[in-house]
Amino acid sequence: MHEDIKNNKLKYFASEHGFGTNSEKFKDHALLQGSGEIDSDGKEIPHNDIFRIVHDIQGHNLGNKADFSPEGEHQAYLTHKQQYSPLAGKALFTETAGQANWGIFNAASGSTNMRKIAKGDVDNLDFAEQKTGLFPDSIINKEYHQ
Repeated sequence: MHEDIKNNKLKYFASEHGFGTNSEKFKDHALLQGSGEIDSDGKEIPHNDIFRIVHDIQGHNLGNKADFSPEGEHQAYLTHKQQYSPLAGKALFTETAGQANWGIFNAASGSTNMRKIAKGDVDNLDFAEQKTGLFPDSIINKEYHQ
């Protein structure tokens, strides 16, 4: 990914291929609505894909070239949240750290996802179902996340 960004080219996992474990279940989710941006195939890009692309660039790439390991995801969140208000930072944490932690630490797929990450196979990760909401301050505002 970092090499792609350096070369002004970025591949991304499109929401149409998986938005959580069941894309059809979430077809009315706000992040799946069109952004108005059109991809190279002439299709409208959903807000979720725009958000993920921005997070990869502003969080992972600018966050010391953070990878997709637990430490890399946390670094990406810490770097990316500097660009947002405190309220928007809560949404960022919920959307990025919440989903990453589910994918890394849940009993059903966490160890499988970690093996895929170690092999660089990030195209086949299992993702948490998308939800709308915010984690409570008791989680988001822990010293570790500052």
